[in-house]
Amino acid sequence: MKILRNVAIGLVVAVGLLLLGKNAIANLAVRSGVKAVTGLDLKIRRLDVSLARTKVSVEGLQVMNPAGFTDAVMVDIPELFVDFDLPSILSGRPHLEELRLHVNELVVVKNAQGQVNLQSIKAVQASQEQAAKPAPKQSAPSFVIDTLELWVGTVVYKDYSTPTPQVREFNVNIQEQFHHVTNPQVLAGLIITRALAKTTIANLTNLNLDALQSDVAGFLTGSLDQAVDVGGRVLGTAEDAVKGTAGALKKMLGQ
Repeated sequence: MKILRNVAIGLVVAVGLLLLGKNAIANLAVRSGVKAVTGLDLKIRRLDVSLARTKVSVEGLQVMNPAGFTDAVMVDIPELFVDFDLPSILSGRPHLEELRLHVNELVVVKNAQGQVNLQSIKAVQASQEQAAKPAPKQSAPSFVIDTLELWVGTVVYKDYSTPTPQVREFNVNIQEQFHHVTNPQVLAGLIITRALAKTTIANLTNLNLDALQSDVAGFLTGSLDQAVDVGGRVLGTAEDAVKGTAGALKKMLGQ
C-alpha cells in the first residue's frame, strides 16, 4: 500500500509540474519556431496553452530587428493562435491544424549603410541559397500547417540611407487563407510577398525576392486548395493565384 501511495503521489506531482510548466514549455517552443524561420530574437507579452484543447494563444509577439538597425521591432503581432496535434509535437514533426497569424505592422527598414532588414531573415537567406543549388531530393516535411489564416494590417517603410530619413506607410489590410503549408521558406514567403505586393517598397529598395517568390509560386501551383479571403471571397484558383502573385511581385520588383 505504501508503494502504491508513493507512486500515486509521484504521479500527482509530475502532472502538477507539467501543468505548471506547460506555458514555459510552449513559450520555448514558440520562440524556437520563430527563431528557426527568422533567425531573429523576439519578445512575448503573454502566452497561454491548453493541453486538453491542444491550443496555444500568444499575445504581444514582436520579432526584433537585427543589430545595425535603429528601429527595435520588425514585426508586431498582437495575436497568434495555434491549434496543434499533441502526438505530432511529441514526435518532433509538428502538425498544426490551424495557425492564425495577425500581423498588425511589418516595418521594412533600409539603414544608413543601405542594408534592408528583411535580408537578414533566415528563411529568405535559405531560399536564396537553395535557388543557387540543384534541387534536393524530396523528403518528409518537418512540419505541416493544415490551415494558415494570415492577416496583415500595415506595412511601413523607413529609409535612413538619405540625409533626411523617409517614412512611408501602406495600409494593405490583407485577410487571406492558405492550406497545407509544409515549408518554412513558403511560410515566410507568404507573409512577406503578400504584404509587399500591395506596396511600392521593393521599387524603393534593391530588395531581391526572386527566390522567395519562386517558393511561393511553387507552393500555390502544387496546392489543391484555393487561396480565399477570410471573409469568404474567392481570390482565385491556384493557377490564377500564381499568375497574380508572380505578376504583382515582378511589377513590385521592377522587372
